[in-house]
Amino acid sequence: MNDPDPPQSRALGYVIDPADGAGVVWEEATLTWAAERMGCEYVGTTSSTPQDVDPIGDLIAALREARASVLVVPSLVHLGGEIPIELLKHFRVCVEDMGVLYSIDGGAVSIPSRSTRRSTPATDGPFSATAAGGLKGIFNLFGDHR
Repeated sequence: MNDPDPPQSRALGYVIDPADGAGVVWEEATLTWAAERMGCEYVGTTSSTPQDVDPIGDLIAALREARASVLVVPSLVHLGGEIPIELLKHFRVCVEDMGVLYSIDGGAVSIPSRSTRRSTPATDGPFSATAAGGLKGIFNLFGDHR
């Protein structure tokens, strides 16, 4: 029997973190929301430090271990300014601040904008009820919480 809903793509976030964990926490909400806008299941965030010997090799290993087909980064800065070809040989790469998903075949598509509302109603309080425009939208502490 055919499954009416194909399996959801899995996305793993990645940051270069010079502050031993602080950058991961700061960026994770943005990466999660980018994955959701693409219709992906967000499976977590991995990070490297600028001192790591082979950050791209480690990243590829982490993507394979997570069984992720999509990598989400906050910006190209986290990949050294450009997407390494070895990543695009096997994975799609979403650059969140550009709003673009690059595919294995060399194509690129826009992802829904940050102002796109979540498709499911919020169930965990006022913080998830706002439009997710990055951290400001997700953690709208001072706005109207309808």
